[in-house]
Amino acid sequence: MTIHLLDNFLRERLLERRQAVLVTLRYLAAEKKLVDQNREWKSARAEESRKQLLAILRSGYEDELEKVENALARIGTKDCGHCRLCHKAIDRRLLKLFPAADLCFGCRKVQRRQEQTRQEGKQATA
Repeated sequence: MTIHLLDNFLRERLLERRQAVLVTLRYLAAEKKLVDQNREWKSARAEESRKQLLAILRSGYEDELEKVENALARIGTKDCGHCRLCHKAIDRRLLKLFPAADLCFGCRKVQRRQEQTRQEGKQATA
């Protein structure tokens, strides 16, 4: 796949994903409004649990939207399709699956290990 075709492929996939994420964020906002307006909760715990779930989902989708927007901005630049840490080309198979990918397999693996180590450290001190 040539660079031009890859750029077009990524742009199309990213625009589709951005639209899906925006639809989901609108749904979550409407759901939050319904939760806030509902006065017939069986318990405060159920209400709080629902609000926390919606907040976690919203945060995850907002993070994804930011990644998609960043990936769209990289299209047509020398950074498109290259790892933001080591600057090596990201495997095309990964880009086809995750067009917003900004890390190669190796750097993503290192990042996940670091995140896991931080989480284990937090749990050990808690």
